[in-house]
Amino acid sequence: MVDPSPIQGMMMSERPGGSIQPSISAGHGVQPSVGIGSYKGVMLCNRPFAGAAVGAQGQSAQGAGEGAFNCGIVPKKAGANVPISNKEKVLQRKKSKKDSALSRHKKWLNDLQKTKERLESEYLTEADRKEKSRKAFMENQAKMRSLVRGELQQAQAAGQRAAEGKADSPRGG
Repeated sequence: MVDPSPIQGMMMSERPGGSIQPSISAGHGVQPSVGIGSYKGVMLCNRPFAGAAVGAQGQSAQGAGEGAFNCGIVPKKAGANVPISNKEKVLQRKKSKKDSALSRHKKWLNDLQKTKERLESEYLTEADRKEKSRKAFMENQAKMRSLVRGELQQAQAAGQRAAEGKADSPRGG
């Protein structure tokens, strides 16, 4: 097995070199302040002690939590193990129609087109009805004019006959 090295149990706040001894240069027997120094790219927090790691492994062994995080293992895509004959059915079930802005706009345009066509047909129907009504009115008025003209001509003819009859008759007086 792997032999635990002394570095593995050391915390980052401790200097690599063993125990902290009083510095001669500091004088008065005062221990130097422990500094982290310049450790670029190194995690600068205290790592948990070995007991926490053992406790965490014990929990996962009991089944209380999920297994360890496996970095680099990509889970299989759902439906990847479906036979080809059933794949079309599975793919068709998964598709759901989304109500996006584009679909709402298309629906609005379709409604607008239907409304335009309906209004145009109503306008044409109304225009045809008005044209028929106008033609019927014109025919009726033409008949009325011809009747009035006929009666007028009859009245004029009767008036002329009456005038001629008076002219031929002797005047008494």
